[in-house]
Amino acid sequence: FDFNIYQSVKNCSVGDRLKVFLDLDRPEVNEMTPWSGILCGSSLPVLYSSGPVIILELHTDNVRQNQSTGFRGVFRFIDTSSYKTEGQKLPGTACDYQFINGNHSNSHTKGKFYSPQYPSSYPKNSRCTYRFKAK
Repeated sequence: FDFNIYQSVKNCSVGDRLKVFLDLDRPEVNEMTPWSGILCGSSLPVLYSSGPVIILELHTDNVRQNQSTGFRGVFRFIDTSSYKTEGQKLPGTACDYQFINGNHSNSHTKGKFYSPQYPSSYPKNSRCTYRFKAK
């Protein structure tokens, strides 16, 4: 993809910018909706949403003093079932798992585990414990 939005200040708070809303449940935003990030300049990270909706808002100034070309994007919907942790989620926790190797139905000799909301950004103030026990 190409990304070139004129950057007038380092934090993209004014001037041309792309406002990003991730992890939304509904396809709508208003002035009170918190955004996930503001982007400008020439480098764009890959964006993922753990929810069913992403909204991008392009804001431009009324002054054209640059040769910025804008952006061209590519999107892909991914099957999140490919990113399910294969351990046993511990009851009453947001993201604690245990992995036990033994002679019972929850036994694992190998498997995969992921941070919360992977491949999206993990939530702020998360604390997850992954316990591995071999018998």
